[in-house]
Amino acid sequence: MDDGTKATVQKIPLLSIRAGPRDGEAWNARLKEELTALIKYVQINKNSDKDWFQVESNKTGLRWSGKCWYFHDKVRNGTSKSVHYLELTRFTFLNPMIRSATSLIWSLRFR
Repeated sequence: MDDGTKATVQKIPLLSIRAGPRDGEAWNARLKEELTALIKYVQINKNSDKDWFQVESNKTGLRWSGKCWYFHDKVRNGTSKSVHYLELTRFTFLNPMIRSATSLIWSLRFR
């Protein structure tokens, strides 16, 4: 991991609760942690003018949708996607535009 990524990860709150969608209240606490970390990451990106995605979820945290984009030759290119929480890992391997976000999220999960 490069120094810039390490510096960004250190600014994001740690995720400490290990729970999945079938874990009831523990899942709600985990989802709150994940949303807090995601909000902080978005704030960091906006403050450094590196805003490159938008994401939202339903109330249960199982269905996520969003957009990601990049600029090439002064043209904004992007894609939209909706994904189920349990399919998220498989989706990210198929879509190279969000691999860096995935590696950042997984590094937060296992710090």
